Formats: sequence, C-alpha cells, structure tokens
Amino acid sequence: MGSTAETRDAGRPMGRRAVLAGTAACAIAAAIAATGVPAAAERHPAVAFMHRARAVLLKAARSGSTAQFLDAILRYADVPGIADYSLGRYGKGLPTSKRKQYQRGVALFMARYFASQAREYQVVDADIDETPRIDGDTVLVDSRIRLKDGRTYTVRWSLRKQRGGYRINNVRVLGFWLAYFQRAMFVDHIRSHGGNVESLIAALSR
Repeated sequence: MGSTAETRDAGRPMGRRAVLAGTAACAIAAAIAATGVPAAAERHPAVAFMHRARAVLLKAARSGSTAQFLDAILRYADVPGIADYSLGRYGKGLPTSKRKQYQRGVALFMARYFASQAREYQVVDADIDETPRIDGDTVLVDSRIRLKDGRTYTVRWSLRKQRGGYRINNVRVLGFWLAYFQRAMFVDHIRSHGGNVESLIAALSR
C-alpha cells in the first residue's frame, strides 16, 4: 500500500509539471516511431535537393505546361552535361557559336516531352525516398509517383554534385534511362542528315 501522501495525491488532477513531462514523453515516443523519415536538417543534401525540385516538378506535372517544365529543367537539371552527352560521337561537330542555342533546344525538347507525358498520365503526388544510393560520384534518389487513375510507379533520379549543390543528369522511368534514349534519338537524327549537327539544332529550335 502507498504512503499517505501518495494516497492523497491519487485523486488530484495532474500538475503542470506532470503534464509537461507526459507530453515530452509522447513526443519522444512519436519521434522514435517515425523511423525512416528524418527531419529536413538530417537529410542527405541530395535528398533535400530532390524535395525542393519535387514541388516545382509536381506543379509543372499537374498543369501539363511546357513553360513550367522548362523552368524546372533549367533550375534543377544539368542541361549542359545532358546536351553534351546526347550528341554521342558527334559532339566535336557542335560549333562553339551554336552551343547555347543547342543547349536551350535540348531543354525545350525535354520540357515538351515531359509536358506531353504529364497530360497523358496525370500525376497526383510523389513521395521521395529518404535513403539515397551512392554510386561513385553519382547519387541516386528514388521517388514513388501516384497517378490520378490509382497506378503508381518508381522514378529514379541520378544526381551529380556541381558548384556546391546538385543537378539532375538522368532519370529512369519504367526501367529506361531517358538520357540514353535521348542520345540514341539525337545520334540517329544526325547520322540520317549526313553527320550535320546543325540539322539537329534547327530541329530542336522549331
């Protein structure tokens, strides 16, 4: 049996200190239960980057706007690196005076592609995986995309560190890396036009 003091306190309302202690204990328990969802300050920088990009990309996807996708691509993608890679063996044929025009054309090409896909496959939301995969100089971050019709699929983002931050240099959708697919298209176009890189620049700028 408890002491007289314990018996006397048993019927009283909890004091302020006890309430605060109980609240703190609940908060700690909730934090421990929420494993796998680190606070923003604890996230890997590449994951934090993808959370920022997510908001802009979702807005573009929901609108299906080429202009909004173009803005997102210019802000978050390594456009110069993707553009150079997409030329394959024809890279040396790109005139220096045409480089900026070509890079802009590549960004616009990607924006148009993503906008057309967004209008066909309407995105509701996207969840970012908090655990990145490190592969040499590349960081891979997965996201789970939810469509309006209830389907879901995984998109893997390949990031490279640049100027103290990160940029997207490739995206894998349904098992296909888009940069590889784009390079094959560009190289085929240039080859079919006698190796003339400027024919591709003209096509992208239309």
